[in-house]
Amino acid sequence: MTVFIDWLSVSQEHARCPVWGSTRRVEFALETGELRSEVVRGEQVRGSWDSGLHVRSTGSRVEVSGNPSRFGRLDNLLGLTTLADCLAVYNDVLRTLGLPVFEVQYIASVVGAHGGQRLRVGPVISQVHVTRNLICGPGGSGAFLDWLSAQSFGRLPYQRTHDTTVKAGHIARRLHEFYGRGAELREHALKSRRARAPEKLSVKDEAVAYLERLAEWCDRGGVETLCYRLIASEAAPQTDEP
Repeated sequence: MTVFIDWLSVSQEHARCPVWGSTRRVEFALETGELRSEVVRGEQVRGSWDSGLHVRSTGSRVEVSGNPSRFGRLDNLLGLTTLADCLAVYNDVLRTLGLPVFEVQYIASVVGAHGGQRLRVGPVISQVHVTRNLICGPGGSGAFLDWLSAQSFGRLPYQRTHDTTVKAGHIARRLHEFYGRGAELREHALKSRRARAPEKLSVKDEAVAYLERLAEWCDRGGVETLCYRLIASEAAPQTDEP
């Protein structure tokens, strides 16, 4: 099946942008009253079906982190396949908040020994999860995970962390993960039952029934999801620190 993106952390520097988030923490020196630090903490922007994105704007940098394939959707069995589509989802949210959108800009650099150059300034990706669904066939999921748990991802051994999950690597840098999609969809169905989202109760019941049917379809086909998580070494994952 097609590869898609189910997590993306993006930031972009701006000469000036509004401050937006949940809280702002300011620290002053007691003796002199000098401003020591100022931290804006981000806030979760809620979409339909209990989905959300974490957004923060510090006055000089805008950050968005979350699952663009899931935002405003009931499921993401098949998600967004290009960065352009993911950024379009994020930019729609930023516009509603009155914040600058993610876009590539060009500025002229200082003329050097090799003549004038143009530097590209734009969004910086600090974390991305790339996902693909694999079909093992009826009854094949368990046997596949049993086999995989005895293999390795390069020098990283796969480990069975759950009945339906096998992982290799570390979330701090990169992580290779296989999990049964049917079990994950059932978990979302339980969340939909408890969701505080504004959908009517009758609509929620239909959503739960849909997720359960989709989970059964994944079980019959032996659908496993491969997720490769990568955190860029040049930029740390999004935090609420300045």
